[in-house]
Amino acid sequence: MSWSFHGIGKPHAILAKARRDLTMYVCMEPEETIKKLVLSIFEEALLIYPEDTAVKATASGSQSPIYDKNGALIPGKFSNSLHIDLDHLYGFVE
Repeated sequence: MSWSFHGIGKPHAILAKARRDLTMYVCMEPEETIKKLVLSIFEEALLIYPEDTAVKATASGSQSPIYDKNGALIPGKFSNSLHIDLDHLYGFVE
């Protein structure tokens, strides 16, 4: 399964969107735990920005099963990819 999040705006608005978007759908474990940890990172990081700044936040992840050399599924083994990006947008004009 894969998931993604993207938001540009003021920190508290992005955090509200992240809370909504990252809890809307449930992934299989351990991907669900990883997604919850990403939300926790956003909660910590976004709250330190001044509210009048512009921020861009993106995150995405995916989980795939792993197969052995004969093509058989290895139970309980997964490959995970994760990307998190948080940028302060300097020079933003309203």
